[in-house]
This record gives sequence, structure tokens and C-alpha cells, in this order.
Amino acid sequence: MTAGSQIGGPAGRALTGNLRAFARDPLEFLARTARDFGPVSALRFGRSRAYLVSDPAMIEEVFVKKRLDFIKAGPIRAQRRLFGRGLLINEGSSWSHQRRLAQPAFHPGKLGPYVPPIAQHTGKMLERWKSVE
Repeated sequence: MTAGSQIGGPAGRALTGNLRAFARDPLEFLARTARDFGPVSALRFGRSRAYLVSDPAMIEEVFVKKRLDFIKAGPIRAQRRLFGRGLLINEGSSWSHQRRLAQPAFHPGKLGPYVPPIAQHTGKMLERWKSVE
């Protein structure tokens, strides 16, 4: 993606943008948007703009390699009262500290016991999705 390229996204309503479609079924909306518009999609929720990044390498770029170049949007930061300063909302050195504390739990050796139930639930979910198509 080049600096001059346009970022596409789903058409939204004049005032609410993509809010209604997102609220109806967030996972389906995001999956369809990524499938239809590619690795980066533009979204609008009311007057706020957002971008859906669905390419794993780009996600790593945003959340790990260049995390200091990106700040959380105002509406996300406003959720601190509700969610506290967890990894989703936190920023800066406090985020880095929390990430280092959480990282060992995601080591491949620690994830082994979770693989069978994750695979089982994923299989069931995919079967449900196939029945919807």
C-alpha cells in the first residue's frame, strides 16, 4: 500500500456511518469488510473514523514494531473508566510493562493444553458459518 492509495471501506449511513451494521453482528461485519476491502479498510462510526487492519504483518507493525507511532483514538481512551488500563486501552511504558508480564502466558509450551478445545470450538464455529452461507 502506498501513501497515495485510497483506502476503501463499506458504505455507511449519512449520520451513523457503519455503526448499525457493526452493532448488528460485529464479527460478521469485520470479517466481511476485511474480505471485501482487503488488508486495510476505512470505517466510520458517527463522526469518528477508524481503520480495520486484517493483515497479520501489518497488525504486528502497528501493535509491536511501530506502536509508539500510533495512539489510541479518543473514544477508546474514553473507555478507561470502564476497562481500566489493560492492554487494549493502555499506551506507552505502562503498556510495555503489562505486555512483558503477559507474554509468558502465550509461549507455545504454555498454549499446548488449550489447543484441543480451541480446535473443537473453531470447528463448530466454522460449521455454523457454513450453514449460514
